[in-house]
Amino acid sequence: MEKIEALTAYSNEKLLELVAAVHILAAVMKPSDRYDRATRQRIAAHPMPPQPTRLIYLVIAYIAATLGVAGVFLPLMPGVPFLLIAIWAAPKGSPRVHDWIYAQPKLARMLDEWYAERVVPLYAKCIATAMMAASLGWLVWRDAHWALPTSLGLFFASIATYLWTRPSVSRQRQR
Repeated sequence: MEKIEALTAYSNEKLLELVAAVHILAAVMKPSDRYDRATRQRIAAHPMPPQPTRLIYLVIAYIAATLGVAGVFLPLMPGVPFLLIAIWAAPKGSPRVHDWIYAQPKLARMLDEWYAERVVPLYAKCIATAMMAASLGWLVWRDAHWALPTSLGLFFASIATYLWTRPSVSRQRQR
């Protein structure tokens, strides 16, 4: 019984830390009227979806974030894929998150290049390919059933092919 109480107290403590972190992030992400002209233009270049669509994205972001947080505490449930979905959907559903992301110089430049010319930086291609190769190698090393490494190998090969056929540098930066 003491172990269950200790585990519950630990989980509640971690949940409070997570809530505090979310509140800190919300305070940092408040929109600022002090954006310079270039930042305001960059934000305006990526308009928000219509209101009904934004609501759907916001619901997806909240559900995915909830499942991602639950995945942190539950041993058999993955958290990272749900958090990635939340990160993808949140800027499409919330003007505040959208403006904050496009106000970040490094993120905004990468997103601008992706939307304009489908540019994937070389370091991102290398990291993604290395991680897929490591995952596949681990599966082979663990003697997984032949169907799993084969199907994932084909899937990883298609992703790697897509990534490596995208340009690494935008045409504007090549000049």
